[in-house]
Amino acid sequence: MRLIGWGWVGALLWQPLEYPGYVYAWGSLALLLAVADRRSAPGETAIGLSAEWVASMAWIVAAMAAALGAAPAHLQHPATVVMARLSIAAVALAASLLSLGRDARRRAAASALLSLAVFGWLFAVLAEAIARDEPALAVAQLGLVLAALSALGLGWLAERLRWSWPQRLAWAFHAAHLVFAAYVISQAVESNQAPSDLHGAIAWAVAWLAYYARFVQASRSGAELPHSAVAALHVAGLWTLPAMLAAEAIVQLGAVAGSGWIHASWGALAAAALWFAAMQPPRWPANAAPEAYAGVGANGLAAFASLWLLVAGFGTAGDPAPLPALPLLNPMDVTSLLVLAALMQWRQLGRLRALADTVLCASIFLIANLVLLRALHFMAGVGWSVEQWSHSLLVQAGLSILWTLLAMITMLFAHRRALRPLWFAGACLLGIVVVKMIAIDLSGRGTVERIVSFVAVGLLIMLIGYLTPVPPVRAGILSGARDTECKS
Repeated sequence: MRLIGWGWVGALLWQPLEYPGYVYAWGSLALLLAVADRRSAPGETAIGLSAEWVASMAWIVAAMAAALGAAPAHLQHPATVVMARLSIAAVALAASLLSLGRDARRRAAASALLSLAVFGWLFAVLAEAIARDEPALAVAQLGLVLAALSALGLGWLAERLRWSWPQRLAWAFHAAHLVFAAYVISQAVESNQAPSDLHGAIAWAVAWLAYYARFVQASRSGAELPHSAVAALHVAGLWTLPAMLAAEAIVQLGAVAGSGWIHASWGALAAAALWFAAMQPPRWPANAAPEAYAGVGANGLAAFASLWLLVAGFGTAGDPAPLPALPLLNPMDVTSLLVLAALMQWRQLGRLRALADTVLCASIFLIANLVLLRALHFMAGVGWSVEQWSHSLLVQAGLSILWTLLAMITMLFAHRRALRPLWFAGACLLGIVVVKMIAIDLSGRGTVERIVSFVAVGLLIMLIGYLTPVPPVRAGILSGARDTECKS
């Protein structure tokens, strides 16, 4: 009976029947194979698939084939019909093969057919959407949902059948989710269209829920993938989800608010993601791959946040409309402080401590300068360009006083903590202020700005000399040096 069934399979694949003949042909074939399976192994099949399940699956795909054959006019792309029918045949044939046992060759054939089925199904749906002239954003969102749900469905199939190949296919679709997500983000930014448009809000919610549900599913049934690869997918999700939210924010805020809100949305979401990745102890889903989140994930976000401070900070003053322009109470300054807080949290991880300290100190210096420049831009009408800053006596006087204050704070902190390298760094900054005043600030001879800056800087230098002497060498270092001298 099985030989008859296999002959029937070959006949159907070689010369497909017209509608509705193939509906009855596939249904009869499924029942034939189910009866043969029951006769060879009464009660259950070799891998846990009941004969009724195989028959039902075949009847379902046969009904789908009937729908495709009955209404071809609704399908605008010829390739869609071909691939859909091929996928239906592959699914039915894979189910029939699976019902026969655990033979390695049959498993390999079933794996190939299942791969053909799921990729063909995805191609068929996307080809149909493209043929209907749907917007590129809508096609990308459709692909995103299909990839996420396919990954989840294949993972369930692997768990149900105790079959490793669907698990591997599930990870492939899991990675495809990220590709579609990146394409959606690029389309949204390029076309200035929110990802939530065209039912995108539902698509994103379903896709991301399925994305993280897949991690839970894999942890329960076995990943069938190296831990490093799973960790890479975690990190990619950590980077992609905030980027999607930022793409949504810049479109929505751009319609009602100034440019400051648009630029601030990127920094704020990067800061939030960095804070989450650096949290100790880690929360879900970070606790599934804590090393990846605290390592590559947090380091990448810290690099992006630092780059945002530099590029967005100097690139735009950040129009805070519809809110009034106030120092520290504008979107760019508030976001800069949030980024600083996230970088401090990242430093607490204790990884790359020297680099983290350098990035943190540079960020504090950069943010202080940007806050001052933005305040002078909003309150005194100073233009936002390096050329206008260099010719503004008000900006130069403000920078001299600010740098002296920062040098005093640095040297005072270093004196209290006995950090000689940091104290010398503050002293170097103070030396730069003195050179700047001689080379640049003296050009404004007789102006109020020059007088105020020279008096303020002079008083602060006197205060520095009184409050922050050079920290002593630590006792351990002194004792070590004395022991060396005694031995010599």
